[in-house]
Amino acid sequence: MYWTVQADYIKNTGPALAYVNVTFRDGSVLWYKATVSAKSDGTSAGAVSVMGGKGRFEGAKGDGTVSGAAVGARETGVNVYFDLVINAKK
Repeated sequence: MYWTVQADYIKNTGPALAYVNVTFRDGSVLWYKATVSAKSDGTSAGAVSVMGGKGRFEGAKGDGTVSGAAVGARETGVNVYFDLVINAKK
């Protein structure tokens, strides 16, 4: 799969909003929005809202959760990981 994210992240803490486009090998696409709260310790958690998609995700709706952490200094570049749970329905 190919993951594209556009995020608005200010001052390393507080609210952040990400719009995500996931393209799967079969050409199907899933779009979701993640609204998260980032803490000064590098962790973040929030909610996911499915916005739709193409192919097998055409007309999809749903919700989910996201949590994760940044490892390293954000000012110099970090590795970020997320645990993501999405409940998608048609």
